[in-house]
Amino acid sequence: MVVAATAGFLVGLDTTALNVALPAIGRDLHASLAALQAVVTVFALSSAALLTAAGLLADRWGRRRVFLAGVLAFGAASAACAAAPSVTVLVAARVAQGAGAAVVTAAGLAVLAAAYSGADRDRALGSYSALAALSFVVGPLVGGALTELAGWRVVFLVNVPVAALIALVAARGLPESHASRAEPLDVRGIVTFSVGLAALNVVLLEGEGRGWTSPTVLVAAVAALAALAVFVRVERGRAVPAVDLRLFRHRAFAGGALAYALGAAAFFGLLTYLGLFLQGVLGFSPVDAGLAFLPFIAPYAVAAKLAGALLARVPRAALAVTGLVGAGIGMVLLTVTDGTSTLVDFVPGLVVLGAGAGLMVPTVTSAALSALPPERLGVGSGLLSTVRPLGVLLGTGLLGLALRVAVADGSGLDGPALAAAQAGDVDRATALSGEAPAVVSAAFVHGFHAAALVGAALVLLAAVLAGLMLRGGTTDGGDGPETRPAVPARSGWHHRAS
Repeated sequence: MVVAATAGFLVGLDTTALNVALPAIGRDLHASLAALQAVVTVFALSSAALLTAAGLLADRWGRRRVFLAGVLAFGAASAACAAAPSVTVLVAARVAQGAGAAVVTAAGLAVLAAAYSGADRDRALGSYSALAALSFVVGPLVGGALTELAGWRVVFLVNVPVAALIALVAARGLPESHASRAEPLDVRGIVTFSVGLAALNVVLLEGEGRGWTSPTVLVAAVAALAALAVFVRVERGRAVPAVDLRLFRHRAFAGGALAYALGAAAFFGLLTYLGLFLQGVLGFSPVDAGLAFLPFIAPYAVAAKLAGALLARVPRAALAVTGLVGAGIGMVLLTVTDGTSTLVDFVPGLVVLGAGAGLMVPTVTSAALSALPPERLGVGSGLLSTVRPLGVLLGTGLLGLALRVAVADGSGLDGPALAAAQAGDVDRATALSGEAPAVVSAAFVHGFHAAALVGAALVLLAAVLAGLMLRGGTTDGGDGPETRPAVPARSGWHHRAS
């Protein structure tokens, strides 16, 4: 329990700690906003693409062995991130780190599921989920403290000794287990899924800079559509697909998964660029920027706990819509800020956003899984686990695109000065352009507001889908009167079920 949960905590910590370290990375490596987006999105991409495959490999080759390999790979990739001399090398190392994170997550949960049974298994998986959720809470605080005290590289470097210790204990103390019948690895599905996501990422990152009709962007768009179409066809033709798309035939599962993905897209996307705003425009230190996330974190924790209690008495559709609409209102409230704002100006928006997110996450997770028959809960939970990084990939790309376009339209800058302004590096953009700092700050604030409005649109779309698709979910995958959740709802983005 300690080994698996500590590894899951470490992986989750790296997700949100990076939000506060991005401004320092941008300044040190002279990275554009598109490059900083890639640092975030490639991790989500490789994690989403390999999560299911990692679980299958763990069943076939041994759960302890694969878990140990994942921990070592994650530690080695973290060391490469810390030593990266350029943003290109950092992005490549983040791909490897995301792959290691997928293996650690899937194999760690498999180890827990094999080591416990009955009520003990439920308690173990619940504790794992709670610690994974806690990692998102403390991530900005840890990332801010490490960045200010020792620099952004230490945010990655700290993973190395922890991963080494986990690997040492795992090698000596974890029991080995295999599946009685391991399913074949879906290589074609994994390859087409990965290619499609990678090509889509190129479109989102390069479209604004190169031009939407440039050969690179057009080729990437065609490749994304073709690869994802082939992926759907491949998965539909397999008896045991890596990603079981048949689950989306259950209306409540489809609604919950889509709302979950759009919510993750809006929340993680906006919080990524909030760190740039706080440090690059307002001059917050990394520690202060980490503390600034507390008005989001505390209401999230309270609302998630409250949602768990309300699920037995309030219709899931109503609870999910309330949370999503509240989150959208919170994002709109963040658009009242400007280049002279203080933390107090962000508090109303962050509080409402956090409370809305806390209501939404356990509700849509419970609604999605409650729509499935009991024998499909494991597969459904695995698919939901893949949905979150897909949402991060989508939201970071879409909100970042809105930010970059708005800054370009509102600043009149071009070349390196524009790239620095889009990344929130006001000092460098000012030095390169000769513009007044207030002009550059106003341009980035305009871009952040555009990103916040795109995020609000995503969660309001999720609210519509939740209202239409979550009503009448049942525990047997049919449509009928709403029932109590078939599995306990866990708060936090890392909900898992056995």
